[in-house]
Amino acid sequence: MLDVSSTIFGAMKKLLIAAIFLVSVFSFGKAKTENLEWKTGTLLNQNSDSDCRVRDGNSICHTITFYEIDTGEMIYTFKRSAPRRAKSLDITVNAPIKYAFSGEKSFIQDEHGQSHEVSLSQKALKSPTH
Repeated sequence: MLDVSSTIFGAMKKLLIAAIFLVSVFSFGKAKTENLEWKTGTLLNQNSDSDCRVRDGNSICHTITFYEIDTGEMIYTFKRSAPRRAKSLDITVNAPIKYAFSGEKSFIQDEHGQSHEVSLSQKALKSPTH
């Protein structure tokens, strides 16, 4: 005969563990960009290209977008890879843009303050102008 109380207890235990896991995942996701030291630069350029690959007989396409940001001392080029149908970021060339670093990760913010993870593709020291 089945013990109903132990079955209910086991199901509740699994549900509680799943709830704790989800809360910790979402809390960690928010914390990673809220605690960053955001700096402001100028978006000099933005350009995109498509990257399509065949995997298991299916074509998988991504849009690779490069963002060139002038920080005053350096020029950073960040790269973002997104599915082909993903909406492009709402940003304006020659306008201020916020960026931040967290260890190996890099982030930029769109004009609505939404953070987007990007990868640092290149950094160049600005040459002094004479």
